[in-house]
Order: sequence, then C-alpha cells, then structure tokens
Amino acid sequence: MPLKISEITDIPGLEAFQLCTGDVGRNNNVRWPYVAENREVGPWLSGGELIFVTGINLQYSIADYQRLIEEALEYHAAGLVILIGPEFIHVIPEAVLTFAEQHDFPIFEQPYSLPMVKVTELICNRIIQIDLAEHSLRWFLNQVIESPRALSSLFLQRASKLNLTIDTPLMVALILPLDESQIDLSAWTYTLNRLLEPFDCQLPVLEYQDGWYLFVDNKTERDDEQQMQLWRDIKVSLTSQGFPCALGISDTAQGITQLGLAAQQAKQAAQFARNNAGKTMLHYSELGINKIFIAVDNQALLADFCRQQLGPLFANETTQAIQIKQTLTAYFENLCSARKTAECLAIHRNTLQHRLQKFEQITQRKLNIAQQRLSIQNALIMESLILDDNNNGK
Repeated sequence: MPLKISEITDIPGLEAFQLCTGDVGRNNNVRWPYVAENREVGPWLSGGELIFVTGINLQYSIADYQRLIEEALEYHAAGLVILIGPEFIHVIPEAVLTFAEQHDFPIFEQPYSLPMVKVTELICNRIIQIDLAEHSLRWFLNQVIESPRALSSLFLQRASKLNLTIDTPLMVALILPLDESQIDLSAWTYTLNRLLEPFDCQLPVLEYQDGWYLFVDNKTERDDEQQMQLWRDIKVSLTSQGFPCALGISDTAQGITQLGLAAQQAKQAAQFARNNAGKTMLHYSELGINKIFIAVDNQALLADFCRQQLGPLFANETTQAIQIKQTLTAYFENLCSARKTAECLAIHRNTLQHRLQKFEQITQRKLNIAQQRLSIQNALIMESLILDDNNNGK
C-alpha cells in the first residue's frame, strides 16, 4: 500500500522528524516530496505531495502559512514539513499549528541539520520500494482478472507469498471516466486511493485498460443495500470532486479464487452503465438478459441479427434514425402503452404513431406481432453493445 504520513518517522534516518498536528491525517498517502519555492503551490500539485518549506527564499507570515495549508488541502496534498533551525524558521507559530489541527492537516517539524537532499532521497527510495512491491501484487491481480477461471495451486502459492488472505469476501467495482479527453491519471489514482483508505483493503486500486478496479473487503458482511450505498457514496464523492464516472459493481467474490469472475462482472456492468443504461451506476444483477448478449464472443452473429431486425437503422446515427430508435426503446420500456410512451417522451400520441409507422415502413417489421416485437427489442439492446465494443476497439 502507499507510503502513509504515519510511516515517515519509521524510515531509517528520519527519526528526528516530529509530527506536530493532523492526527486524523496520519493515513494520508504520500505520493512524492515537493519543495515549495513559490507562495502559490497549487499549479504544481496533483495530490499526495509532501510539501517542504525551508524558509530560505521566502519568509512566511502566519497568514501565508494558513493560505498554504488551505491550498494544500484544496489540491489534496498529503502534509507539510517545515524546517526548523537558527537561521531561517526558528519555530512554527502556535497559530499555524492550531489552524492545521482544526483542518486535520499533518505538519512535521524537521531539524534544519538534516540535509534536504538526504531527506528527499530517503523518502523517494521508500516510495520506490513500496511501488516495486505493489508492482508484483498488481501483476498478480491482472493475471487473475485476465483469467477468470479456477486458479491453479501455483497461483494460490503466489497469493500466499504476497500475504493475501485467500478467502476474504471482496466487493469489486470498475470505475470508467465519462470524459476521457482530459484525464489527470495521477489525480484520479490519488483520489481513488484516498476514498478507499477508510476500508483498509488488502488489495490496491488497480489500473485496468480505460479505468480502475476498486476492491473493498466485506468481512463485516454488508447486505446488498449497504453495499450499494457504499458505492453510491464513493460515486457521489468522485462526481463532487470533478471526477465524473460510470461505476459497475459485481456480485461479492468469496475470496481470491472468485476475483476474476467478479472483475469481469464489474467490467460488463460498468461498460453497460456508461453507454446504455440511462444511469451511470449499475450492479451486475441489473443487466438481466444483457448478460447473455455480453457473453457472446461472436459479435458478427449479433450484428447479423440486428441488421435483420433493424434494417437500414442498424448503426445509423442520423438524427431521424436515433429519434426512431429512442422512441422504440421508450415504447418497449412502457410496455407498449402509447399513452405512457407519449407522456414519457412529451410528444403527442399522433407523433408517436407516426414514428412507429415510419419504423415499420423502413424495416418491413410489424410491431403488432409479438415475436417480431421481442426480436426488435433485443436487437436495440444488442446494437448498443456492439457499437460500444467497436468504439472501445474490442
């Protein structure tokens, strides 16, 4: 797991560090050290930085310290280290410590006699050591996710060597950003790690293709509603912090041996939520018949079926085609009730009838024949899955 604020003083050579404030922030993740040489530090922060203030180039007033702490909190810095010595900063003002304590923000006092180059080297080395250990764990998890079948005895031995508890129940979710055009990977990863800190899971946040897997222990045996509320809270928090996303949730994995299957379920639910469900958070159990379509490897077979049912409307993204298909979807969702569908779409019933008739003219299919109606409804579902797979380069 990432280096914590509380672990800084455990690094050999940094025993002289003293944590003065921020007991609540002891579990903050330290991503990298940053020496502040400007009063404004926000543009250089992306989350998880341990900020060092030497006082060599800048003299800080109490108001300056408070602004620095506020900016560090805004950009999710891990904590602040202030160098104390006879030449520059003699003592941390009590008002600054009080302000930091009120905001649960960690401040270390570092003796000026400790060379900065040595301090940053020690911290960076520890971060790199942790990253190397986590690299092995992430490699293992990727292998499990890519092979959702029964694990071999060799894999289980590797899990044991990685100090993983084999049979701990795990909740699994996949996060997919809704806007991939401007993604700060460091900010996303840091924020996700921070959100999962209270759950103290044995597995790290895992980067996977165009998203992140999140794992939460379910040792307390949360029921279905409690599990969903946990993920809702995480999603709301991400959205409020400027990280809009789709979230797919799996059935509970009963230990590492079921992790691959659970990850595949979360992936299917997340992709469907992002593109097709009309909402951006979905549990695998809510996929219904879509589970069958998603599981079909032969996408050409599904495409042929869609062409038979939708004719020239298949993969047609003109305004008229989209309008007709959206109208059909609403019609099926309202159990083919013209009144309810018209109300749902806020259109006149005559307009609805015109669109339905237009569909029949284009496709030569009949909505008053039950079997054809069922096939058309399934084709609309399949089409969205096929187009999603094509867009993602499957």
